[in-house]
Amino acid sequence: WGLGGTARAALEQFRPTVLHVAVPDAMGVAAQRWAARRRTPLLCSHHTRWASYLDYYPPLRPFASLAWLHLRRFHARCAATLPPSQGAANELAARGIPRLVVWPRGVDVA
Repeated sequence: WGLGGTARAALEQFRPTVLHVAVPDAMGVAAQRWAARRRTPLLCSHHTRWASYLDYYPPLRPFASLAWLHLRRFHARCAATLPPSQGAANELAARGIPRLVVWPRGVDVA
């Protein structure tokens, strides 16, 4: 769980000026704590509708509000959250996720 010693050592040696977290799991929370202790800005990209997964597992549906609580707390500690579309940004904003900046995915063929 969290960041292992090897990852922490690599981060200490690299000394990033910004950190990007892709998943708000135990490793993401540990990376968030690491960044906060060093006052390193943290960005989080949004890829998965985590709380929606619980809809597919009826015994877990009551935990959706806890999932959103965790996601709100996690994203509140990020300098920005990067959803892939305005639609995703609107959904996150409606759930109380702050500082949303749309970061479109894909290839620009223009």
